Amino acid sequence: MRMKRIAPNWFKRALCALALPLVEEWPLFVTCFCVNAVDTWRAVKDSVTGAAAPVTWVAVAENVLLYAFLAYVLTAVVWRAGRRWVKVVAYGLMVGLFLVDSYLLYNYSMHLSPSALMLLGETSWRESREFMATSVWTSGSWKAYVQALAIVAVIVMLERWRRGAGVWLGEKAQGVLGTLVVVIIVVGVYASRVYVQLLGCRSTDEVASLMDATEAYPSDAGSKLLYSFYDLYLAGQEMGRAVEVNRRVAMEEATVSAECDSLTVVLVVGESYIKRHAGVYGYALPTTPFMAAERLAGRLTVFTDVVSPYNLTSPVIRNMMCCNSLGHGERWHETPFFPVVFHRAGYEVQLWDNQRGTAPGAAFTFALNRFLYDPELQTLAYSQTNDRFFDYDGDLVANFKNKSRLGTKNLVVFHLMGQHTAARDRYPHGRRFERFTADSIRRSETWLTPEKKRRIAEYDNATLYNDYVFSEIVKCFDGSDAVVVYVSDHGEEIYDYRDSEGRRRDALNRHRLEYQYEVPLMVWMSETYKKKHAATTLQIARATGRPLMTDNICQLLFHLGGVNTPYYNRERDVLESAYRCPPRRVEDSVDYDRVMSVVKAGF
Repeated sequence: MRMKRIAPNWFKRALCALALPLVEEWPLFVTCFCVNAVDTWRAVKDSVTGAAAPVTWVAVAENVLLYAFLAYVLTAVVWRAGRRWVKVVAYGLMVGLFLVDSYLLYNYSMHLSPSALMLLGETSWRESREFMATSVWTSGSWKAYVQALAIVAVIVMLERWRRGAGVWLGEKAQGVLGTLVVVIIVVGVYASRVYVQLLGCRSTDEVASLMDATEAYPSDAGSKLLYSFYDLYLAGQEMGRAVEVNRRVAMEEATVSAECDSLTVVLVVGESYIKRHAGVYGYALPTTPFMAAERLAGRLTVFTDVVSPYNLTSPVIRNMMCCNSLGHGERWHETPFFPVVFHRAGYEVQLWDNQRGTAPGAAFTFALNRFLYDPELQTLAYSQTNDRFFDYDGDLVANFKNKSRLGTKNLVVFHLMGQHTAARDRYPHGRRFERFTADSIRRSETWLTPEKKRRIAEYDNATLYNDYVFSEIVKCFDGSDAVVVYVSDHGEEIYDYRDSEGRRRDALNRHRLEYQYEVPLMVWMSETYKKKHAATTLQIARATGRPLMTDNICQLLFHLGGVNTPYYNRERDVLESAYRCPPRRVEDSVDYDRVMSVVKAGF
């Protein structure tokens, strides 16, 4: 039964009325406020201890009052509804969002974000099973579970005490509480302008700018979820604009030089490839025997200074497969999908993708699968694609051999699973590919337990199998006029310089750049290709040390394919003497070359 308070005048009655939701549902208000403010408390603690950048106390205060406002609104809604199930749903959503956010934080050093939802959307049932198997019982997961259970226990305890509040809280105190509610509402409404600003953004770039410029953007799980969904919505709008751009390209003229009439250009996109685990790049273990042999034979050229702009597959692929240059401020959806340009020039274009999702039309798969398999884009770009994925990349290549229909001029794109987590599931088990064991890892850092050495060895075995897959791809084109470009989407970590596996999104220092963003890039040329394209062969040899970011790789492919198009730019083509490397900004903000030059200078 709701309590009634009588005040001597309308003002006091109004204050008491505002206070009633807190008086009768105070456990919900207290719990919601504390859960929402967790990240702010962490930021303050890290700032005080020096573990993070200093925070502005005005921003902290604004956030705290916003959380109080959000908690009050939720409490008032539940109080007004007067239904037990409404309160249960409110508590459930609160604890559930907290659990998901904590799970991501403790396992992957990330929060609810567009990136997290992007990963969720790109993860097929197979990958979901693998991720669950590797992280559901980790110490980080248990920490999240225990905290969520503790919150539930506190809620149960506070709900048992709830009825006593109205007995000891007098009319005067209730009026004071009502005054505090007025302050919370006024400041909270003002602080809520950030949601208006967010929903006023018209592109993902504007959202990113808002996040950078707004120190007081709320860090509660609900606000992060709103931001994530809206950012994904905007990205979907950008996809629509990308399709419009490619419609126009399909009507434009593109040609191929006469010497390329029988050429096959192959792009192999690897996955989660740590450059420093490749024998061909100097790794201690022989993880790339085929690549090393082809390099010695003069058919494989290895580039040494290549960087990926992101450490997530979707943004890398979107920018790699379009003709934009991030260093020049161009966005992927403003420029053509380069397979459309090749197709328009008369190439047969094939995509064989072992990361093709089981539900490419699902809402969350826009970032990769919806981009690559947009129905209209497929019509404009591809002559043929695979229709299923395989347990191992070698099976994908075998499927290509059996089903592909090549013409005289071909662009073939392979998108592999590579060394994606979990590495032990990326290669067939048996003597041929289980070559490395924990005993093979001759390192002695304090964090390297036998189990972690075993995981490193599994990653190296996956790298060895990836070398085999590359050899099988090369064999498909060995006797023809063909050139094969291998590049990875991004790197990874496997206990290389710290006690960490995967891609933790913490400070972008030298080590993270080296392992998560530096990627291998290699060009293999058949003997026929070398003879017919002697000038290009020489250009490739001369370009190996030039800096490159993978968003400009289409310029290299246009050169190799002899494609004449308005979207080719000699200054962005790493093979040309006119090449000028654009600024290489990682995650849109960190100047890779500046960070590395400071390191090399010894600062």
